[in-house]
Amino acid sequence: MKVHNSNTRKKFLEEQKIFIHSALKRYKDIGMFFPSSHRAAEKALSMLPIETMKKIIEVGSGTGRLTKTIHNRMAPGARLFCIEKNHEFCVYLEKTFQSSNVVVINESVENISRLYPDLVLAQADCVVMSLPAAMVSDDLRLAWLEFTYNALRQNGYCLIHQFLPVLRKYIKNTHWVKQNRKWIIGLPPYFFEVYQKRF
Repeated sequence: MKVHNSNTRKKFLEEQKIFIHSALKRYKDIGMFFPSSHRAAEKALSMLPIETMKKIIEVGSGTGRLTKTIHNRMAPGARLFCIEKNHEFCVYLEKTFQSSNVVVINESVENISRLYPDLVLAQADCVVMSLPAAMVSDDLRLAWLEFTYNALRQNGYCLIHQFLPVLRKYIKNTHWVKQNRKWIIGLPPYFFEVYQKRF
């Protein structure tokens, strides 16, 4: 038991070190100094039928807090595509998720449709978006939402993770229907919204 606890603590400290180091260098790209909590991940993903999904895309995977919860709940044979701009995070994700059903893509989401068109064409059951939307331009926000909309199949789900609901005004004029939302108290607080693509 002590060995297990020691290994768990070692992995936790390694993750924190990687995240904080990257955040200090590129805060505007990351938008926070600490990864989201496991508790927040569990609560957020309880809003989605992950177990029934075959293809899930996570945008802004970070060091994998949401990724781990998704991976633990995925059906056998399902695939998870992690899109992450930060190279250090991608190295950590590949080391953590040594599984054939997890694919890590080191790229900015606004370039994915051009560089990985097959990923968008094979439409996803769900897109999970954890990006610093409050810190970027309107054009970039719209590019993220356009990718998400195009990547989803009809009736597919989008889970958006933010600290402030800044993307809501853009979504209002789309064919997405809001299904659920949750505030999760923490430092910082987390705001999650689930939408479903109807057309």
